[in-house]
Amino acid sequence: LRAPIIATDMGNSAPCCNDSLGKELDVLKVEPRDSDVVQPPASKAGSWEATLEAVADEAKSTAKVVASAEEKLTPLQLSIQRAMAEEKPAAKPPEEKDSAAKLVLVLDDKGREVTATFTSRPIGVIYGPPASGCCDKAPDGKCVAVQVSRSNPEAKDIKPKMVFLKVNDADVRKMEWTDFRQLLETEIAKLPEQRK
Repeated sequence: LRAPIIATDMGNSAPCCNDSLGKELDVLKVEPRDSDVVQPPASKAGSWEATLEAVADEAKSTAKVVASAEEKLTPLQLSIQRAMAEEKPAAKPPEEKDSAAKLVLVLDDKGREVTATFTSRPIGVIYGPPASGCCDKAPDGKCVAVQVSRSNPEAKDIKPKMVFLKVNDADVRKMEWTDFRQLLETEIAKLPEQRK
């Protein structure tokens, strides 16, 4: 099928575009075939109900094929299939974290142990290797609280420059900075997101 089209000015000032202005162009017109378009039943054309009905019909058809295939299985194959279906534990959605998860940090505040227990993240504590200045003696530990945000009330007892002693039950006093960071990030990731 060919359809005549008259070229019109579309704002392009290129010479090739200007040459065809006002002239009739011979353009091939493509019409969809009836077999290319899925039509809902005429009584419900254009409705969501028709789409849902078509999906439901397809699901029933698939269920029939599965049932037919199951009829051809031997009793042993059926028992194996049922056992495998029963073995699979119900999976939690990935966003959900264990509500019992907690992170216990023990820090040193000038000889006094401070324990903070976190049940959600972010924990509000920025941590890093100790910084030694010209006037300050470097702390004994390898990892310290650098900055504390009050976004998580569970961090209320932690102050900057406190030295980390334990992360949960792991002694981190002699742990290298990179190992400490990996351990703490892993433990923090186990906590659920803080509810706002």
